Parts: sequence; C-alpha cells; structure tokens
Amino acid sequence: MKSILLGLFSFAALSTTAQTTIPTQKLAGNHQLPTVTLKAQKLEWEGSLAASIPTSANTPYYDTTIKYTADLDKAQLEANATYFFEKEFGSKSVVIENKKHNYTGHGMYLFATDKKLGSTGVYKVYYTINIQVKGKKCFVSMGDFKLENQHSPVSFQYLVNNAKNNDAKSITVLSLFHKNNQDELSKALTSMNTKDHSDYATASLR
Repeated sequence: MKSILLGLFSFAALSTTAQTTIPTQKLAGNHQLPTVTLKAQKLEWEGSLAASIPTSANTPYYDTTIKYTADLDKAQLEANATYFFEKEFGSKSVVIENKKHNYTGHGMYLFATDKKLGSTGVYKVYYTINIQVKGKKCFVSMGDFKLENQHSPVSFQYLVNNAKNNDAKSITVLSLFHKNNQDELSKALTSMNTKDHSDYATASLR
C-alpha cells in the first residue's frame, strides 16, 4: 500500500476544514504540519501568518478530518486520543467522554512578543481541543479561544483590524498565536497517527 497523503492539512484564511488520508500500514510520523518561521515573514498583513488564521463566525477556528484507508481498531484510536490529552496536552482540565467516542481538553499557553518588554509583552491564550473518533475518520478541532494581556481580555477582531492596517505589533501577536495553535494541533495529529501507544492503550481502556 502506498504511503501517500491524499489531502494536505492547510490553514487557509477562508477555509477551516482540511481532509487527510492516512495509510494504515504506516501511521507514525507521516502527517506533519508545515514548518513556519516568523523571521521569513514581512510585517505586512498580506502573506503574513496572521492572515492565514482560519475563522468561523469571525473567530479563530481550526478544523481537520483525518481519513484512514482501512478499518482500524477503534480502541487504539481512542487510546491515542487519551494519550494525547493525558501525556502530550499538558492540561489537567480534561474531559473524556468514552461512550460518545468524544474527547475534549481545555488548555492554556503563554507566548511573548518581545523579551525586552517583560510581562507587558506576554500573552495568555485559553482554548479547547476536541477529538472525535468515528468509523474510519478522526475529527480534530480547536476553538473557543480567549486572549489576555496583563490579565485583561484582548479582542481577536481588534487585532485583526489593526493587522490589516499593517500594524506590526498586531501582526506579530497574531502570527505567534497562529504558530502556537499549529504546534498544538501537530501534537494531536501525531498522537492520532501512531500505533506506539498500544501498551498504554491496554492499560488505559480496561
């Protein structure tokens, strides 16, 4: 069986859904997000990482569907989802709904726009990741974002409006926001595309 990805996982600004086909004989490490670097991006809205953030109802929302080429052991996929939330996700706020084959985690991460700014340049992001196992498909989504700076809410739309006017600070904040989200999703997708957790699955799903 050829190991070919029939769908590319892309984050287009006007499209929030992508589909990927995963051959069952080679699951580990064959689905990676594109490498992104901020230094290569100009501080202009057009062509920036900030402009690539997918949205739904004017809010950031990432959504992808992994399609497997043959029937897989659903218990293995569900164990991989459990492994992600308990070992890779890094958040203690996890809800696992085994009966519905639905897994949800509520997390938080920090990023700094400029080390010279100290705490004023640090942003806190709250978010939710959902993984649903259904037949030969696995649905992964990331949304419910809330941004804060110095304990105050930051409007995503406000940042976008400023970024579209080529405000360098807003473009930097949104670009780092997008990169962190891609990194988090990459962890989830890698976990769902591996068989390496079979021992963990046996212990977790009894």
